[in-house]
Amino acid sequence: MSDVAAAAKPAKSPAPAKPEQKLREVQPKKFPPSSLQSLGHDFEILAMKVPADWTLEDVLKPVAWAHVASLVAKDALNTRRDKIGSLIYIRSESGAFKGFFSIEKITHDQFGSANGLELEPWIVDVKK
Repeated sequence: MSDVAAAAKPAKSPAPAKPEQKLREVQPKKFPPSSLQSLGHDFEILAMKVPADWTLEDVLKPVAWAHVASLVAKDALNTRRDKIGSLIYIRSESGAFKGFFSIEKITHDQFGSANGLELEPWIVDVKK
């Protein structure tokens, strides 16, 4: 190939950026790979059917969750994390209420065992 043929080839150039913009400003925002976690890594979406004779106030009492709190609390060997921030879909058997509740805090007894959950209503539908 001759020198003339090589010189005639136009050079490829990147898309022109505005002179006042820096390269970081031109690039679109992207999530880092570590930001995408599978469901169950830190948070869960759980479901529970509440007996017909329970009220919404009964559901919001931390002691009502004493027997299931250990399922969302970290274990003694630290092989499972606390699931604070997880959502629980709760539906009353009587149809009086249903909704999503966020786990805000896991309460513990004097021995460090999980004995309750503090929930915050997130989306609730109460029938009257």
